[in-house]
Amino acid sequence: GLYYITEKIEINKNRINLEDPSGIIIELDNSHILDGTYTIDTEHGDHFTMHDIVNEDNISDAFDNFLKKFSQLESAVAEKDFTKINTIIDVDSFAEYFLLNEFTNNPDAYNSSFFFYMNGDKDKIHAGPGWDFDLAFGSTKWLSDDSNINLETFVSPSGTMAFKYYLPANSQSNRSSNSHLSRLSPLLYNLMDIPEFSIHVKEIYQSTLSGKGDELLNYIKNQANYIRDAALRDQERWKLKANFDDEVNYLIDWVSKRYDHFEQTYGINSTIEEPDSDSKPDSNPEPNLNPNSNSNPDPSSESSLDPTPESLPPSTE
Repeated sequence: GLYYITEKIEINKNRINLEDPSGIIIELDNSHILDGTYTIDTEHGDHFTMHDIVNEDNISDAFDNFLKKFSQLESAVAEKDFTKINTIIDVDSFAEYFLLNEFTNNPDAYNSSFFFYMNGDKDKIHAGPGWDFDLAFGSTKWLSDDSNINLETFVSPSGTMAFKYYLPANSQSNRSSNSHLSRLSPLLYNLMDIPEFSIHVKEIYQSTLSGKGDELLNYIKNQANYIRDAALRDQERWKLKANFDDEVNYLIDWVSKRYDHFEQTYGINSTIEEPDSDSKPDSNPEPNLNPNSNSNPDPSSESSLDPTPESLPPSTE
């Protein structure tokens, strides 16, 4: 069969290279809350767990320092004070984390497996690395609806539309209306509602991904060719109902459409609007919620396959 092997998220010179004795990795996980000495719930309902640290003797101080700095971040975000935010977090890492999880449409992105790290008390908060993409890339039918949510919504394209179809208004009472929605952290939504941050997201996208659609799709095709023979043996061994080529074509079609959407929203030809210094955005935006957002999700539902891209090239050895 096929086996997928990946690096763990941990402190190591070849992984997250933290050297300060108080270097720490923190996980935000609102879905799998476990009792432990170094866990805490914030006033916004987020649950943090200490994931790894350079020196275990410094756990208490390092964890407390992270929580103090994160509280400062939440206050700065509420005030939409981007200058202060920029002194607290590594803005690039948060923008990249947003783009990674938005492009892949990862439903786990803001409720679990959301990692942060700091290389000591004087370091900024860094977002990432990205983790847990088993439900991403349009593979979950229960996150889709007639408006094609998997291709054009989720948190993107901006703070104005953020969570329109996905997350109820930012209050604990409203967040409890749906078991999945109630676990989502509003941090990225609130950051995207700050013009300077959303502009920076566009700038990061344009400098890294814009104009590389063909390269991205060719990568998928090449990887599919590389594992095709093994995938067919895997399909036969485990009597899988899904057809490998159909699934690959579905992925290519989904990524192609998602990429087109991101090009229109964040790409080189999209318009970056400078923030109006004279205007003061509403500090408590109330998204227009999908009336069907609290329907019961069905993770077992299968994705509909309607592949339209060109046929995959034949298998090569």
